[in-house]
Amino acid sequence: MPKVSPVHNFRLTKERLCFLATSGSHKFEPKTIEVLERLLVNGESAQSIAKDRNVSRAFIQKAASRLYRKLSLQLEDVPDSFLIRTVAVHPELESELLSLQKKSYQLLLEEG
Repeated sequence: MPKVSPVHNFRLTKERLCFLATSGSHKFEPKTIEVLERLLVNGESAQSIAKDRNVSRAFIQKAASRLYRKLSLQLEDVPDSFLIRTVAVHPELESELLSLQKKSYQLLLEEG
């Protein structure tokens, strides 16, 4: 089976992209963040972005792979017993989501 590029496998919100791109020791340049936003948030094709921004598709692939790796590393810290789900909620419910996440970790500590 051919290896599928992570560029074609995931989408991010602009907020999550900015967090990943600017956190940690390996930060992304503004031009790279713009390219990744167009690819992963807006869903534009790598070919059209490469042509418009005068970058190679290999540049886009490498940047997306680096970002995907950062995301993967963050997920390694999630306990195996936890469910990972993507949800869309009204902004007013964000605090409830964070509260559920905190409660999940408290339950994990109590189990251990």
